[in-house]
Amino acid sequence: MANKTTIDLQPRIADKPGIRIAIWIFTVVVFGLVLFLPKLREVLTIKNPPNVVITTPTHGTSFIAPASFNIDADARDNNRTIVKVEFYSNGTLLGEDLTAPYSVPNNNLAVGTYTLTSVATDNEGGVSTSTAVTVNVNPYEVVITSPTDGASFIGPVAFDIDAYASDNNGTIVKVEFYSNGRLLGEDLTAPYSIAQSNLPVGTYTLTAVATDNEGVSATSTIITVNELSSGVIIAPTHGTSYTAPAFTKLLPALNASINSICFLVLITSLIMIKKKNVIAHMRLNTFAMILSVIFLLSYVLYHITNADTPYGGEYKVIYYSILITHILTSAISLPFILFAYYWAFVGDVVKHRKIVKWAYPVWLYVAITGPSIYVFLSPYYGV
Repeated sequence: MANKTTIDLQPRIADKPGIRIAIWIFTVVVFGLVLFLPKLREVLTIKNPPNVVITTPTHGTSFIAPASFNIDADARDNNRTIVKVEFYSNGTLLGEDLTAPYSVPNNNLAVGTYTLTSVATDNEGGVSTSTAVTVNVNPYEVVITSPTDGASFIGPVAFDIDAYASDNNGTIVKVEFYSNGRLLGEDLTAPYSIAQSNLPVGTYTLTAVATDNEGVSATSTIITVNELSSGVIIAPTHGTSYTAPAFTKLLPALNASINSICFLVLITSLIMIKKKNVIAHMRLNTFAMILSVIFLLSYVLYHITNADTPYGGEYKVIYYSILITHILTSAISLPFILFAYYWAFVGDVVKHRKIVKWAYPVWLYVAITGPSIYVFLSPYYGV
């Protein structure tokens, strides 16, 4: 007489090798996903060096000598921390700022052209240099008064470029107008203006260059205008970046809650089987499996959309002991939990009991250490 015991709580499923193979394949996939999740996030997340840009002054801005202004920069890093931003003028270091908002003063500049850059460094040694911004320090004032910077036109359209120029120590003899560096024409008398018409679709940078009676020139701040065709997309702009949905920040708390519920379900399941309530026992275990699948999906979603949260507390030995054992036991126990569920599902109680003698307490440990890890990390999630 075979000593194999079965229960007919549901239709008997044939013990086919294909089902066991499927369980092992599923286990390998999940184990690999958890093991290589940091690498997966690196693949799915743009891992660029710090992003730094000079916000003021803007490219092409003009000042009157002696000029004094602040150079401001915005520096960000999706996965690391900015530790400093250095500022350069014509390749010479002006200074650095260690905290946001990043800024340095630039005072008493003489007449000339200055190329400004900022260099951001993150906590892992990543370095990035901003796009250069060129500013002019003029001996006297010249400015384009119309059109305004950023103006857009639906072509074809005609408009005038108007400029104001004034020299306290001399006389303006001409104002030249340029579009994308190409001379459009000049005006010898105030008010200074030139007509534009039938421009093809595109972006145009406009400047005015004044010359006085001593041959000294001054260049206006650059004005950018857009000639648009009908039906052009103006928003979002090219290269616009978007962050992950805010709800993903709440997933760690959800995961901890799922683990806590799973722990209670497993305890209740044990109580039910001790009371010989096999139906309730199986239903609770099925519920625990469903919770585990939901947890896995939520865990993966969070870690591919958010950077790892490091623990910064005093109890690192305790934290990492729990974390490492949690990861190892969850990965190692997975196939045995699946087989335990499978043997119960097909009614092979002997094999089911043999596995759950140790798989069940390990599953309990995994379920309770998950919320424990969340408690350690919760002050550092920033939500």
